[in-house]
Amino acid sequence: MGRRPTGYGEVYMSDRIGFIADVHIHNHKQYASKADTLFPGVNGRCQEILDGLFSACGNPNVDAVVILGDLFDTPRPTPQILHATMQAFLGSGNPVYVLVGNHDQVSTEPLDNALAPFNLIPAVNVIEEPAVIEIGSKTLALVPYQPGNASKWLPEVLAELDPPEASILCIHLGIMDGDTPHYLKECHDAVHVDLLRQLIAEHRLGGVFAGNWHHQEKWLSAGVPIIQVGALVPTGFDNPGLTGYGGLCVLEDSEVKFYQVPGPRYVKVTCADDLDAYLDLIKEMEVPNFLRVRWEAPMKSIPEVRRSAEKYSSIPEVDVLEIMPSKEETLLATRSAAIAARSASTLEDALCVFVDRMPTGEGVNKGEVLESCKSYLGIGKCT
Repeated sequence: MGRRPTGYGEVYMSDRIGFIADVHIHNHKQYASKADTLFPGVNGRCQEILDGLFSACGNPNVDAVVILGDLFDTPRPTPQILHATMQAFLGSGNPVYVLVGNHDQVSTEPLDNALAPFNLIPAVNVIEEPAVIEIGSKTLALVPYQPGNASKWLPEVLAELDPPEASILCIHLGIMDGDTPHYLKECHDAVHVDLLRQLIAEHRLGGVFAGNWHHQEKWLSAGVPIIQVGALVPTGFDNPGLTGYGGLCVLEDSEVKFYQVPGPRYVKVTCADDLDAYLDLIKEMEVPNFLRVRWEAPMKSIPEVRRSAEKYSSIPEVDVLEIMPSKEETLLATRSAAIAARSASTLEDALCVFVDRMPTGEGVNKGEVLESCKSYLGIGKCT
């Protein structure tokens, strides 16, 4: 650990620092077919992420950008994706500081991560180990991802760094509070907000900005902001909604501001009125976004829903990706299929019964599902 990693270029005199997190650049396969691509070897979904990265790093409201980990979705991005990412950084015109996240990392050894090639670009500064740096008049304590229980190692790292008063702590860790679901409270790659409040008081920190968990959250500790920045681009229907994603968080002087980055927003609807309401909302947003839609309806209504969805096919802001049975109906049907499978005498027969009766999404071939399951389980053909 050290005050300033080697290999840094000039100190950029900036009081406007942007923070983004969890970019997860990758050729994501799902929902990629309708988007255009600009680079060979980069699919539509990946291009959307790169567009968001370029928009955030080149935002006129910032003079430097800190990426709080997980720039990539995998520690082994393809050469085409590496090249396209470099183009996005170089085209933005602002210096970038990138923390190594858990998705970027092969191991904790130097250069053993997906970010290593960016060490050769003067405008990009890779943070592989904890460090204290200065950007303009601000001091940042940058702590990349480390394996192990963060609640134990983070206080030790900060004690060794001993950052100056009013330093901004930047981490790749989720932040828990009283509303965090029980199943997430045992995660080692997250810390409780109360621990951060203790560290703020102990080290007299001027703020905390965190990546790793994808939803955006904000807390205060005696007026000091604690920000979970949220994913730059939502990863799918596991990151639903119009807000909480696509955010650029800017620290200017002592004020925290939020700016929207254009891109996809994943929403779930149950009727045309829901979709129309979302359309009205995105038209009021400060930047252009578009909707990817999962439309849930009772099984008997799905043909009618398909006809309704066709009416939106000419609207560029809407892409109805999935039409599927409602959650309640799907749960009941799945339980019924499981009960029916119980009476089978062999695993093979139980699998055949379950797949035959289970609800499936639009366009799913049950025969292919069955054969894939049998192949995975190493069992023979159904009788």
